[in-house]
Amino acid sequence: MANFDEDIQRITEELLTDGTVEDIFRKKAKKGFEDAIDDAFRWGELKDAIKGRIKEILVPYIESYDMSGYIVKLDTVLTEIVNKTALQDNAKILDNFKKLMIEPEGKFISLEDIFGQYRKYVAKHMDTTGRDIGYDDGPYYEPMEVTAEIVEEEDRPWSSLKHAVLELSVAEEEQQESLNFSIRLSRWEESWEEKGYAVNYEAAPSVKGMKYLDDFEIYILRLVRAGVRLLDDMRYAEDSVIAEGTPEPTYV
Repeated sequence: MANFDEDIQRITEELLTDGTVEDIFRKKAKKGFEDAIDDAFRWGELKDAIKGRIKEILVPYIESYDMSGYIVKLDTVLTEIVNKTALQDNAKILDNFKKLMIEPEGKFISLEDIFGQYRKYVAKHMDTTGRDIGYDDGPYYEPMEVTAEIVEEEDRPWSSLKHAVLELSVAEEEQQESLNFSIRLSRWEESWEEKGYAVNYEAAPSVKGMKYLDDFEIYILRLVRAGVRLLDDMRYAEDSVIAEGTPEPTYV
């Protein structure tokens, strides 16, 4: 046992004198500083100070910067439309372009507002082939159930952004591919300055692609372009939609 105790003392003395303990402490201290600095940049007073300073410097600079070299002139766009599209497409493209340039009325919008536009889209585009017909107060196609829901995604520990998806969907599975929409939403987790979600819709149409946009997509793109935010005081809605047009009555 005496030899064992002497071995422990000898090994301990070697570790203390040969730099091993110093090296271990150096690595642990470095790791502790790195973790502390990462946390400081992720949240807290340091992050807020850096964010505030960036705003102070960048906002005046961007506001005073001449952006004319980056702005696409309207006459350039119209010339491209005329030169690259068939004549029969021009009217639809220009009409969609005009609708896209209409400024939204406010900076915030509710789930019910978007749901109302979506119901119009479903009524116009649902497939009525073989659909049952009702006859109360005249013939009509049987209604389709539709829903709207804001679904929050799982938090990402490395990101200060909170993500969600606005799911606009119909109940009938065979029509979901053509009628459903998933619109991504995001907001800063710690921001008290802005209410609701930013709307993100991945659709940057080319000149030719403008003719394929329907009214609902244009409506969403207008919200994105104007930075309109979706309020989250209402997170779910449901309703039934009757297709546009009157079916031909059939009598047995």
